[in-house]
Amino acid sequence: MEGERPQNSAKAARVDGDTFLGRLVAEEAGEHPGLSGFVPLSDGIDALGARLILIDRAERSIDAQYYFILNDVTGHLFVSRLLAAADRGVHVRLLVDDIATRSLDVGMAELDGHPNFEIRIFNPFSRRLGRILHFVMNFRRANRRMHNKSFTVDGVATVVGGRNIGAEYFAAREDVNFGDLDLLGFGPVARDVGVAFDAYWNDALAAPIAELVRPARDPDAGLESLRARIAGSLEGLESSDYGEALRSTLLDRLQGMEGGVEWAPAHVVYDPPGKIRGEKVPGQIAGRLATSLLHAIGKAERELLVVSPYFVPLGVGVELLGATRARGVRSIVLTNSLASSDVVAVHSGYAPFRIPLLRRGVELFESRSDARMAGPIRAGAARSRSSLHAKIFVVDRRRLFVGSFNWDPRSVAINTEMGIMVDSPVLARRVAELVMALLPSAAWRVGETGSGRLRWSRTEAGRELSATREPGAGFWRRLLAAILRWLPIREQL
Repeated sequence: MEGERPQNSAKAARVDGDTFLGRLVAEEAGEHPGLSGFVPLSDGIDALGARLILIDRAERSIDAQYYFILNDVTGHLFVSRLLAAADRGVHVRLLVDDIATRSLDVGMAELDGHPNFEIRIFNPFSRRLGRILHFVMNFRRANRRMHNKSFTVDGVATVVGGRNIGAEYFAAREDVNFGDLDLLGFGPVARDVGVAFDAYWNDALAAPIAELVRPARDPDAGLESLRARIAGSLEGLESSDYGEALRSTLLDRLQGMEGGVEWAPAHVVYDPPGKIRGEKVPGQIAGRLATSLLHAIGKAERELLVVSPYFVPLGVGVELLGATRARGVRSIVLTNSLASSDVVAVHSGYAPFRIPLLRRGVELFESRSDARMAGPIRAGAARSRSSLHAKIFVVDRRRLFVGSFNWDPRSVAINTEMGIMVDSPVLARRVAELVMALLPSAAWRVGETGSGRLRWSRTEAGRELSATREPGAGFWRRLLAAILRWLPIREQL
């Protein structure tokens, strides 16, 4: 049984400053005692480049926690750099949810064969029953997933936000790419992310891969086979447009921690791993993170900006936003349109709440599937479809949340989530202005006609364009969304 599994307790690296990153951060942090340094990563190529450069600079430890790591070019690049770090003596811990590990068992077991590499799978599916049967027989637990995303190096630098590890998160696909946001953090925030990581790593639901998959008979041969497969998949990447773009990344422009690092008070907020088991925290509505966000929204005095790709507010969310607007707070929501959403079912859960939100004074925007993003343009994929994936809350352009939390029932009550709350007028205003500047060109404004129908509008080249049906979405996609709207699945979205 999961609760009886013996665990080898482990802790994140102690911060002693005796590493390249430790010395670099300590030098700058000395001028900002008690504060953490932040750089927002909105460009997908910069976001991957930041992770890779941190891996290359790691000397003691790397802790990576993700909902999933895809078996594609960016996943292979990420793993190849982790493996290189392990080769030079860095202790690598990789914790992933079991939602997307199908067909990856052998590779993970081979990777775990490295003496400096450990892999644990959170809330694993049964390898004997099969995923579908396990899901049916153990629905209450199998339906609950670890959605957290964090990456921490040497206990002093961390990346937290909305991105998993996969090509669409890092502007590396020709067909579709996600608009997303991470925070690159330095100093105390990295230590706190390490505490959150340890809570999950040492939980009874975190199974060592060796418990799930039989280790290779010859670990050295298995590891060499994995290296060869990864090398083959990355062949030609360096000379490609994407490889060229990746060589010019944000961290290259942050030599000596200069140019764009904002230091501010911050704290890490995360649901306890026990949420997967249905454990409740006294005094909290469902999870620690949702409660913290509710508290922050309640303090809004002038403006609330919400960016959520999967936005299913339900009646309680409509009332909350309506009450926020009623006390004079400008309330703005940006989410996916039907055309840009990668999950039609979620859009079907959101759609019925549009008119109730509009009638309560909430400003509603939906991202365009043909919006152009800097990363794909740099990488030669300018014509790829765009989809919103960032999860952001900005309160009064002073307090900022970036993390994995969507405003939907799944994030509130089912999955575990994490993120960073930063109290910084400079950083909050910077992110808010970035989002607001994108709205005219990258989103439709949703309104209501005099006859009570929805109307989408935007301005292009000085002309106002409008639509009275889901813009950019074809007939079959609209039909599917309409059918799904009648299914009793809203509480699971």
